[in-house]
Amino acid sequence: LGILLVDEPHDREQYRTITTWANAIEAAAPGIVTWEDPQPGSIEDALLEMFDAIDAICPYRHQFLSRGEWYTELIEQMRRQGKQIWLYSADGPARTFDPFSYYLMQEWHAFGIGGIGSNFWAFGDNGRVSCWNEYPAGGNGPYCPTYIDDTSITAAKYMEAIREGIEDYEYLTMLRDRVEELEADGIGEERL
Repeated sequence: LGILLVDEPHDREQYRTITTWANAIEAAAPGIVTWEDPQPGSIEDALLEMFDAIDAICPYRHQFLSRGEWYTELIEQMRRQGKQIWLYSADGPARTFDPFSYYLMQEWHAFGIGGIGSNFWAFGDNGRVSCWNEYPAGGNGPYCPTYIDDTSITAAKYMEAIREGIEDYEYLTMLRDRVEELEADGIGEERL
């Protein structure tokens, strides 16, 4: 069971709230995972006590790539301390993105930073219109990587890219595990 205490927290007051609740949850039910998607604007905003108190950290991928070294170093420090690292993306409308770079490569990126999970907003947000005709949609939607209407759900190339990225993540994990096993057996680098 995982709990998201505050969605996309970005200020110290929200971080203090999360810290208080995460510490209480850990004391009462240590098996519950506290999971957060923080969005600090700077290292000064980060409130390290909150990062220490939660179990899983899921940075918004765009920010992770654009915030600079302080942010990637903070996330790596948390990973080394045993925190679960995930990535998520929450941009739209989905059809404006390249399926390869936005969807599939997120899995490769998660693997590359030692992440264990990947999320997208959202599989069911069709902007209250048929994804077969998105022109009436307002705002940033539809977000869903499928074609959803009142009677069907059809996989789109965006959903297929997510599936292929998950498969790639599994292949990379199996390859990493096998190399570690062979190294432990004393197999030399040239042979590997």
